[in-house]
Formats: sequence, structure tokens, C-alpha cells
Amino acid sequence: MSGPEPADSTLLANLSEFNAMFGAEVTAAIVAKYLDSSAQLIAQIQNCLPDRAQLRAKAHNLKGASLNMGAEQVAHACATVESQCDAAVNDAVLAGLIDHLVTCFDRVRSLLKASSAPQPQPPAQEG
Repeated sequence: MSGPEPADSTLLANLSEFNAMFGAEVTAAIVAKYLDSSAQLIAQIQNCLPDRAQLRAKAHNLKGASLNMGAEQVAHACATVESQCDAAVNDAVLAGLIDHLVTCFDRVRSLLKASSAPQPQPPAQEG
């Protein structure tokens, strides 16, 4: 394994920054809020077709939240969905882009959950 992908590195760097600025408890709350609200938006996005205006708006909202979190892959997938809502693509193409968006979000969710899990503490040294 060669280490995290660049987009993952941005997300992890943001988490580290949040921890330094706000502490672990506030960072955990920020992550939880992002994951909760994003999961709700994902569910709404999956049910938007054929309403492209609604799909575009929900993808735009998720893109903004993801950019703030540093989840660049999710934000990029949202931007693609957004732009394709105005293109002359059929709903099957949009459905495929939505599936890709869900895959990106699942990856980010796993990464965020793994990085916010409590880390084992080393045993206390007697001395």
C-alpha cells in the first residue's frame, strides 16, 4: 500500500486542522454532523430523478458541505452530477453518476469513521 490518495490526504489534513483548532470532541461533532446530513442528502439525491432541478440543488448542497470537510472526491462527483443535469444526457447516465457519487461518499464515510475512532492508549509506564 502506497499511502492515502491525494484526496484522502486533504480530508485527513482537514481533520488534523480541525483537531488542532477545536479539539477532538468538537471535531467528532463536526464529522458526525457532516456524515448525518450528507447521508440524508445522498438518500434524497437517489430519489430525485427525473426532477433534475431538485437533483441539481441537492448535489450542490452536498458539494458545498463536502468541500468544507475536505471530501474532494465527493465534491467532484457532485459537481459532475450538477453539470450533467443541464446536459442532454438521459436519466440512465445520471443514475450511473449518482451511483458513483454514492461510492465516493461510502469511501469518505469509512475513512472518517476510521480516523475518528478512539485510538488505543499505550499502557502507563511504571517508574
